[in-house]
Amino acid sequence: MNDAYYGAYEPDQGVLQRQGNGQTALSLRDYAHLLLERIWIIVTVFALVMLVVVYRVSKEVPLYRATTRIQMDVPQAKEVESSSVVDINTRDYTFIHTQVKILESRSLAEDVVRRLALTEHPAFSSGGTVDPKQLAGRIRGMTSVAEVKSTRMIDISAVHTDPDVACEIANGVAQAYIQRNLDSKMTASMDAVKWLRREAEELKASLDQSELALQEYKEKTLSTSVVDEQNVVMSRLQDLSHALTLAQTERLQVETESTRIQALIASGGDLTQIDVITSDALVVGIQSDVLDKQSEIEVLRTRYKEKHPSLQRPLQALDELKNKLHQACLRVASNVNAKLNMERAKEESLRKALAAQQIEAFELDRKLMQYNELNRNVQADRELYNSVLARMKETSVSGKLEMNNVRLIDEAIVPGGSFNINKMRSLIQAGVFGLVLGIGLALLLHFADDRVKRTEEIERNIGLPVLAVIPRIVRPRPSDRARVAELDRQSPSAEAFRTLRASLGLSPSAKKAQRIMVTSASPSAGKSLVSSNLATVFAHNGLKTLLIDADLRRPSQHRAFELQ
Repeated sequence: MNDAYYGAYEPDQGVLQRQGNGQTALSLRDYAHLLLERIWIIVTVFALVMLVVVYRVSKEVPLYRATTRIQMDVPQAKEVESSSVVDINTRDYTFIHTQVKILESRSLAEDVVRRLALTEHPAFSSGGTVDPKQLAGRIRGMTSVAEVKSTRMIDISAVHTDPDVACEIANGVAQAYIQRNLDSKMTASMDAVKWLRREAEELKASLDQSELALQEYKEKTLSTSVVDEQNVVMSRLQDLSHALTLAQTERLQVETESTRIQALIASGGDLTQIDVITSDALVVGIQSDVLDKQSEIEVLRTRYKEKHPSLQRPLQALDELKNKLHQACLRVASNVNAKLNMERAKEESLRKALAAQQIEAFELDRKLMQYNELNRNVQADRELYNSVLARMKETSVSGKLEMNNVRLIDEAIVPGGSFNINKMRSLIQAGVFGLVLGIGLALLLHFADDRVKRTEEIERNIGLPVLAVIPRIVRPRPSDRARVAELDRQSPSAEAFRTLRASLGLSPSAKKAQRIMVTSASPSAGKSLVSSNLATVFAHNGLKTLLIDADLRRPSQHRAFELQ
């Protein structure tokens, strides 16, 4: 066909979208067409998937899950000290992880088998002998343990085909764990009591030895109480110290008076100036007589002369009284000296007694040091012994209280339905999967098939127009097919050739064309068929038409028109 015609063709850009690699992208309408073409693939895959899922759901054994929840409280063990025997930090999540591993342990599963007598249970025995260890393995397989996030709670779940068995297993594991935890605390308490009893016996022996050493020391020192003896010695020491101080004070006073007296005697002074002398009764009496006699002499002097006998006798008596007073003063001074010597002797005696008492106090201090050491040993051993006895009684009583730090929060109940079978959900999932798989397979087959099946594919892939679509012509004779536009003008095939003629006539480029060549890329593609029928419809339209068979190797137009 004329090249000018092809160059004038421009595809509709509203329908076709060019990709970057030169190919045209499919529109939604194209996808809808290709899915409709392969709808049988989609339906087949969808049906197969649904049948498989329905079969599996019908054959699947329903499983039931029962869950028990327990809580780990703060341990309250106080066997030996105010803190626990085992220091447990409830914020340390390794403790919770450890308890989870205990719940998953084989030994706990064996405890469950024994507690629930599962070897005789119809769901496990099946009328034969069951190995408890193997059954414990099955129990471990059907149970699971999970921590509840940010709490000290643990969920224990059991899965079985029988909902009652699942509930029984879940509760059995929880009860077995609680009992084991309680037994462990009881065992720890009993071990602590035994240990405390041994410690008490050792401390009692040590206390007896300390008391015996203290008693032997008392017998050795011949003292029932060194503390009381020390109190007596210290009291005596204080008394002697006080007495010595008083003696020193009195000695100083007497020594002062004696010094003054000796000074007056040496200077010939009046001894009556000394208080201690003037306070003497004899001196006071003589002084009074002297004063009286002096008063009498003064009166007589008013009457008599100095040498008068009546005056001389009182004067002699006065001299005798003064002499007597002087002697009395000397005697008091002598007494003061004697008192001074006595006070000095007293002071020296008290000083010696005080020194002796101090030596005795020092010796008693040395005794008291050893006594206190022995007594402290006795008191320390007695306190330890009493403390261990009290702790042993407390531990023995607390062990009988069965305090457990594990509590059952929610007991498992019989599940109302299986968790592994949901027919509606399975069918919906199967339908979605089958539909997606069918559509994907249809698209895969479409893109894997490079054959051209529609006119849109020609226009989209090579960018050339499709003038007409010729249907398959079903006629036994080749000549009838080559002349179908003439022999059967009302057939769809004839109408298709007329459409081809109209498409060529509507194009401005085709109107000017004088020659139309029909060719193909491969033999037996229908070049001769199209050429003969197209020439016929041109002739029917009143156009002078010359049909030239240019196939020099296998010409066929002469056979179609039955010509030489």
